[in-house]
Amino acid sequence: MTGVQSAEMQRIQAGWFREWQRYLIRTYCSDCTTGLDVGCGSGMVMENLSGLMELKGLDLSPEEVQNARKRGMDVVQGDGRKLPFADGSFDLVYSSFLFIWNQDMAALLKEMIRVANRKVVILGEPVWNRSMVHPPELSSLVLYERDIIMEEGGNPEAGMDLLDLISGMGLKHRFGLIPIDTSPEEMSRNVSIEREYAAQHGKVLDDLPPTLFYIPMVWAVIDIS
Repeated sequence: MTGVQSAEMQRIQAGWFREWQRYLIRTYCSDCTTGLDVGCGSGMVMENLSGLMELKGLDLSPEEVQNARKRGMDVVQGDGRKLPFADGSFDLVYSSFLFIWNQDMAALLKEMIRVANRKVVILGEPVWNRSMVHPPELSSLVLYERDIIMEEGGNPEAGMDLLDLISGMGLKHRFGLIPIDTSPEEMSRNVSIEREYAAQHGKVLDDLPPTLFYIPMVWAVIDIS
């Protein structure tokens, strides 16, 4: 199924962005007490936001729904483009790494807005073609990852395309990029994970020690209150 990442990769990604996700919700959604995670997968982001509000999850994959339920999450099966909830059912509706795997961004965003009554938050969508890497040879890893995403039906420019969509709809919003905060050891570990992911898809690269490997991650908060 397009966009389904392994539970281990979901765990790794959730670990990278946990503190930033909590910061966004605490800063811009303090007036929200209920939330819906659209495309929740195995529930890793729901776990990241545990304690901040009452959360429900939705995912298209029956296997992911079962995985999340086994981890104690309140999750239902459903399509993000046809959410099985009434208008304004949740204070907050959010997603993470969801639009990258959905071609009909407008339909998905409109549904998220429909069932929210205060905020819609995009916790992170990548912009692979705007990467910053050093040494320059690491750009080959970026190109391989971008190709893998497209081969699997995804959009490596999802973050930028989503901002264009939000702006074009005239929605009141604020946005930014998730900042990088790391050490040389963490940077090497993260690049090794990306390299292993590429290798699993037949893209093998030399093990170059990275000085910088940064893929911009766009976030956005839409205020509909």
